[in-house]
Amino acid sequence: MAKAAAKEIPVAVGQTASADATIEFTVGQEIETGDITQNSALSVIYDPARLPNIRNYHNGMPAWDITANLRFHPGLENYNGSVVQKTDTTSGNVRILSPPRPLPLSVPVPPDAMGLEIWFLNSGMYGDKAWDSRYGKNYWFPVAQAGPAQPVSFRTGALRDPSMVNVVNWTATKLNTPIGASSEGTQLETHLSLTAWVKNIEYQKNVWVDFHVFDGGDNLVHSETLPLSYYQPAGGGGDLFIFEQRVVKGSGGLPGSVWARPDARLLEFRLYYEVGGNLFSDGYLHQTEVQADAAVSMDLAIAA
Repeated sequence: MAKAAAKEIPVAVGQTASADATIEFTVGQEIETGDITQNSALSVIYDPARLPNIRNYHNGMPAWDITANLRFHPGLENYNGSVVQKTDTTSGNVRILSPPRPLPLSVPVPPDAMGLEIWFLNSGMYGDKAWDSRYGKNYWFPVAQAGPAQPVSFRTGALRDPSMVNVVNWTATKLNTPIGASSEGTQLETHLSLTAWVKNIEYQKNVWVDFHVFDGGDNLVHSETLPLSYYQPAGGGGDLFIFEQRVVKGSGGLPGSVWARPDARLLEFRLYYEVGGNLFSDGYLHQTEVQADAAVSMDLAIAA
């Protein structure tokens, strides 16, 4: 049996790699360099001197940390990771850094993000905690648009929980399909094939996708909500649901008749699972580019 592809937002990894935008938290100020933009990379740099009080040691080694917590809106994607380097290793020798150094933290910016919320936690080995969160209000930053102006929005009231529902695999394909029984006419069609895993907690359940399709100029050309169908039991105490069908009709023609429709170039969707009075989502805006109409026609010509 298939097993659940449990898909979690990964813990961000501290690194010095370049990013499209940087937010630097120094003592007394926050400095933003570059625009935080959808579908880009963001680096967070934090001066440990902003949270200087918890500095526990165990067997002579640091037993404390400062963690950055990032939450993007409206999709509620969460990332966290250490932003402080406490030791340095040279030729196999470990040296405690005093003072500790900032450790840049790089995270991807979701394709539909509109805002970013950040806060920091200084924690020690005895459960002691100190926060840098603007007294509980957290730090907020806008995110610039870089894709379609009408992405699939995250449904109000949905709970983001990949342990309840997640995508196992999916593909979007553009095909030139015959019309009816005629071999003289064809029509371009975009098809979506999707397999999803859901936790089986009740017999009665509903699984669906909200999806949008855009042309090459990021203009919305089609939107719809369509259900997935039960397929079979799966591992992890779950069930598999599938969706395999056409989602967009494109241009086509018959002898003496030709019709033009928008050239679908980008497909995106969100997955939802309704069970026991609750609505769950994996929280991701799934997105892929689709072949241009001309490329599909060219492929067919080459094959012929």
